[in-house]
Order: sequence, then C-alpha cells, then structure tokens
Amino acid sequence: MRRTHVNGGALVAGFRVVDDDVTGWFAARNRFSEFGFFSHFLGSAAVREALPELQIPESLEDDLRFEESWSGTLSLGGELAAMLVHGGAYEAFPGSPMEAKRLGDAFVEAIVGERHDRFHVYRSHRRWCSWFFDIAWDSTSILIDREHAEIVLLCITDTD
Repeated sequence: MRRTHVNGGALVAGFRVVDDDVTGWFAARNRFSEFGFFSHFLGSAAVREALPELQIPESLEDDLRFEESWSGTLSLGGELAAMLVHGGAYEAFPGSPMEAKRLGDAFVEAIVGERHDRFHVYRSHRRWCSWFFDIAWDSTSILIDREHAEIVLLCITDTD
C-alpha cells in the first residue's frame, strides 16, 4: 500500500485489550458502537503512542461511522487486493491482480490464521484525524479478536 499510496500510506498496529465488565458485556453482544468504543479506542494513549503519525486530536466524535463487515475477515484479503490493484492517486500496483490477491490474503492469514469465525471487522471511510485527506482513498479497518482480546488497526490514505 505504501508503494501505491505515495502521498499518504498505510499504517498497521496491534493491541491487546484490557477487559473490564462493561467492555466485556458490550463485546459479548457485538454492540461496540453503543458505548463509544471506536472513539475511545482510537483516542487512547496506546494508539497515540503506537501510531504518532496519525496526529490524533484530543477529542474524537462519538460517531465515527464504523460499520461491521458482514463477511468479516473472509473477504478482507480480496478488499485489500482491490485497493492495491486500483492503486493510489498516482501510482498503480506493478503486479498482477493475482499477486495483489496473494498479498491481501497473506496479510489476513498472518493475523487471523484459520480463526475467521473469531474476528469482527469494522470499517470507516471517514477522516477521523488529520493524517487522512478526506478523499476516496481513506480507509480505517479495525479487526477485533474477541477470543484473545486483541485488536488490529489498519489505516490507509492517499491524495492527489
């Protein structure tokens, strides 16, 4: 993604969640958006420290418009491959669509393994911090592994 999204880029980081009773209750029912989870997580000190490039503002809106992917991680490799094939504002993917698909699937495999049923994927195309350019290439994906209380954050952007 960094080769095709040259004016923006791609950032990825993994986190372990400290579970509490409230978070656990909402997570067990897959009701993350009902208690402001996404703005709380993205505005946390852990995300700020892991990805300082994002320049996250002190406060985030409660509704960052994250939507759950009904296909979860099963189609994520293909979605990432499509982003590669379509490229960024100025650079196209130098390989074939099948190479892009293999890269997308390898990314998902490295995170998920064979545990697709344990993950929930949420995505927003909204500019929630200044790193994004508020244009067609903005994408934030949050992969939540409830079984191991882990989260993977993937941010992609570019501009012309």
